[in-house]
Amino acid sequence: MRTTNKGQAFQDSFLDTLYSFGEKTEGGFGLASIFQLIRKLRDSLHITQAQLAERTGLPQSHIAKIESGKTDAHLQTIRKILDALNCDMLILPKPRKRFDEMIAQQAQDLARWRVSRVMGTMALEQQRPDNKTYQRLLKAEEEKLLRNPSEIWKHAHEIQKP
Repeated sequence: MRTTNKGQAFQDSFLDTLYSFGEKTEGGFGLASIFQLIRKLRDSLHITQAQLAERTGLPQSHIAKIESGKTDAHLQTIRKILDALNCDMLILPKPRKRFDEMIAQQAQDLARWRVSRVMGTMALEQQRPDNKTYQRLLKAEEEKLLRNPSEIWKHAHEIQKP
C-alpha cells in the first residue's frame, strides 16, 4: 500500500500532535499525571471522593491514594473511575523524542559502535587511522544506515551507551 502525499501529511500532522501532547500545560496530561486528572475531573463535576467511591465500588481511601499518586492503579481501576466520571479512557503513546530524532540517534549510536569495533581491531594491528579518518568513516556509516532505517534496529540490544 502506497502512502499518498495527503496521507503522509496527515500522518506527519498526527505524529506532531502526539509528540506535543501534554506539553501545553505544566505536568501535561501524560500517564504520570492521570491521578491529577482524575482529581480535576471529580472536582469539576462536584463529586466527593465518597460519592466517587460509591459509584465505583472502591473504598474512599483507595480513591484518595490514587488521586495523591500514592498507589499505582491498574488500568481496569482507572477505567472504572473514569466510567463513574462519565469519561471514556483513551490510551495514546507519547514519544519521548520526535521519531526522526530517534532514528538519527540510533543510526549514530550504531555507526559509532560498528566503527569502534573496526577501529579496535585496526589498533591491535597498529593500523588505527587518525581522528579525521575516523570521523569520515563514522559519517559514511551513519549515511549508509539512514538509507535503510530498518537496519538500525537490528543490533540495538548490543549497543552499549556511554
